[in-house]
Amino acid sequence: MIKAIMYHYVQKPDRHYPGLKFLHEKSFIRQLDFLEKKFGFIKRQDWLDSLDSKSQNKNLRGVILTFDDGLACHYDTVYQILRKKNLWGIFYIPCKPYLNNEVLDVHKIHILISKFEIEKLLKFAEDIIDESMILTSKIEEFKSNTYQKQNNQKSITDFKRLLNYFIKEKHKSNIINEIAISLGMKNFSKQYYLNIKSIQEMHKNNMIIGSHSVNHPLMSKLNFNEQKKEIDCSIDFLKTIINYDHKTYCHPYGGRISYNEDTFKVLNEKGVRYAFSVENRDITYKDLHLNFYALPR
Repeated sequence: MIKAIMYHYVQKPDRHYPGLKFLHEKSFIRQLDFLEKKFGFIKRQDWLDSLDSKSQNKNLRGVILTFDDGLACHYDTVYQILRKKNLWGIFYIPCKPYLNNEVLDVHKIHILISKFEIEKLLKFAEDIIDESMILTSKIEEFKSNTYQKQNNQKSITDFKRLLNYFIKEKHKSNIINEIAISLGMKNFSKQYYLNIKSIQEMHKNNMIIGSHSVNHPLMSKLNFNEQKKEIDCSIDFLKTIINYDHKTYCHPYGGRISYNEDTFKVLNEKGVRYAFSVENRDITYKDLHLNFYALPR
């Protein structure tokens, strides 16, 4: 039984983003203490060995920690705590903030929701989006498979679904930027994400660094070549800043609707060893053999 746990924001309250949902660093420490006592943590080398068919331990038990989106708090808070506790984690880095000095669309949405009245945001979005921009054939599928376990008010869920899922990828950034600019949002990418020096230090000290695409798109909405570009560019970027010989990937958004067979084909061509999705169950021995491009967490 291997439990993979997924984290995003782990930090103290930030007065600049009063509505941002996050896990307080004190709660994170309590969770680590609980997980250690209840399950124990898998050693880094044991995890790596579990991926090698020649040395797999069918009886491997414990927890591994994963952290998505390359957020600044992953160095300022998470990494410092893990080092003190002699633990390790896997950190998945999207590379648009480094290549283009831009905040990801998914994070612009988080910040908009944290700073502005949600009803105003939703109306603004609905006023500038017309039907031709929407993937109408996918609406019911997306409704049934997204945000089911998040405790959001309905208007927040509607806003996030509209911009993250319903809208066609070619319109997404323009619409989000129009909303952000109209409300005076400035570029804050350098403060929001890990810097390269921090990534290199973390990698040097046994943290695993993985690919999380370039733009954090919903890959299932992209064709093969578009997906290939996202994954290739992300991995190639990581190779320029660290010794990236342990190739791992995390599906943006996660869940089965966020990727498809084209995604798996690209990962295989690029020599990626394993990838994480989002599914609320433990990793089994069978997953490590047959489902290694959609490991649950």
